[in-house]
Amino acid sequence: MDSNWGRVYYSNLLASIPLIFTFIGDPTELEAIRHASVPALMSVALSVALGAAMSYFAWMARSLLSATSFTVVGNTCKLLTILINLSLWDKHASGVGIACLIFCLGAAYFYKQAPMRPTEKGDENKEGGALLPK
Repeated sequence: MDSNWGRVYYSNLLASIPLIFTFIGDPTELEAIRHASVPALMSVALSVALGAAMSYFAWMARSLLSATSFTVVGNTCKLLTILINLSLWDKHASGVGIACLIFCLGAAYFYKQAPMRPTEKGDENKEGGALLPK
């Protein structure tokens, strides 16, 4: 994909395919949509617009940042979301759930990629080495 919007549309199209099976499996879902209130439909439209914007900026960040930086940004956003949730609402994850999440984020922070194996001089044709003789 050449454009950022192309990646956004493609990824959101792939993510929306399971919705078709929701409507095929239960025709009452379509009936519920027909009788939805205007505020409910506006909430769905706002959610779709914000989701598309999030997808757009996520793809843009992926193209501008390294994989490590993008992961750090993602984990920072997760922590900020938790702090906002804790400060605004009374219905949120339990202390055990938050502790497990912080443990997982800490484990991700301390993750270190295994070093590459040293290649022998005669193994150039294995695993992506040069294919043409020198």
